[in-house]
Amino acid sequence: MAQNSGATTGPAPAAADMGTRAGFAAASWLKPALALRALQLGAAVMVADTDVAYAPKPLWASYLAFLEQAGADGAFMQELPLNTGQFVLLPTPGALAFAAAWNASAPAALGSSPPLADQKALEAAAREPGASALGSSFVQCSVLCGCIKAAFERKRRGREGAYAVLRHYMAPHFMYTYRRCTIGDPLWAPRVDPCDWAVLYLHPVCASGAAAKERLLRLQGFWFMDSEQGCAPQRGAASGVPACVPLQWRLPQAEAAFTSCPVYGLGLVHGGEPAVLAMLRAGATDEEVQQLLAPCKA
Repeated sequence: MAQNSGATTGPAPAAADMGTRAGFAAASWLKPALALRALQLGAAVMVADTDVAYAPKPLWASYLAFLEQAGADGAFMQELPLNTGQFVLLPTPGALAFAAAWNASAPAALGSSPPLADQKALEAAAREPGASALGSSFVQCSVLCGCIKAAFERKRRGREGAYAVLRHYMAPHFMYTYRRCTIGDPLWAPRVDPCDWAVLYLHPVCASGAAAKERLLRLQGFWFMDSEQGCAPQRGAASGVPACVPLQWRLPQAEAAFTSCPVYGLGLVHGGEPAVLAMLRAGATDEEVQQLLAPCKA
């Protein structure tokens, strides 16, 4: 399961717990390492934690439209500042620079006390942009106007391969609660509609531990595994790891809310494009572009 990326308070963990924490932190760094290798091979990368449950949307098409619209190199869910439980990176020079710097920061992060997971290292770097190689390897944006401006300024300065423009979006459940963590409270979390264009997936970021995450996903109707009676290893599997079969095999209506949407459009992007995008594509001069983007902020 993904890390609980909320702030940690209270007494320091016991010495016996540090092995688990260190092991988790080390495992989290597999994500940037594997992402970097895939980008080096020229592949676009999507990384997801095991507690991400998807709504019925064209996933890749949604991300590609979201990134193409802004000229960005990657997309992350917004957190403090970014959540690494579900992200996409394109094989661009900027994304490669970011992934290399992120991966290279692992030894220092794991050598700190306590060891930092991949996401915590991004949080620390974002607090002081430019103070480290990682902090200098990306800029963040959310509003379309600000993302286009960040990409334009990078190109104007001839620094396409120096850093990535990472576009982030609010948690898919945000419009139901207006709070990032409300989705982790079974008493207050409203039922999320999987057909809603804004809901690309559900990621219970504020629920700590596998059992809590499972309860929340069940409550929301995003639990698709037939696990109530336990799960057995697949016959003939060498690993012996328990594997659950789809709940739909036993209960055919288990995914009815996901297979009966009126439409199956893109997530993350909705409605027509702003008029300025057509103007930019028409071949505006640098001076005209700067005037169009002057009011934009990230």
